[in-house]
Amino acid sequence: MRKFLDKILCKKKWCMLVPILVAACIYLLFIIFGEADNKLRVILTFFLLSALCFVCVFLVVYAQVKNKMCPDWFLALFELIVISVTSLFAVIILCRRLSES
Repeated sequence: MRKFLDKILCKKKWCMLVPILVAACIYLLFIIFGEADNKLRVILTFFLLSALCFVCVFLVVYAQVKNKMCPDWFLALFELIVISVTSLFAVIILCRRLSES
């Protein structure tokens, strides 16, 4: 599992840049083509929720990395679960939004 995660996350800059660019493209497409009643409220809500979730997950992972009693397998399992769940929900939400249009 550790080797798999190392292979996925080997390029740290790309791992941070690609999700931000994808999110920015989705936001831009929503601003241009979205048909929500209150676009500004929707954009701000999703932006704030995304930032809050990122900060929470980052702080948990950071605390576990600094914790000397945290085993490596637990940290690797947590990283794998976070990556899997967020990727799955991102695809589901995107497909659901695209099918509503």
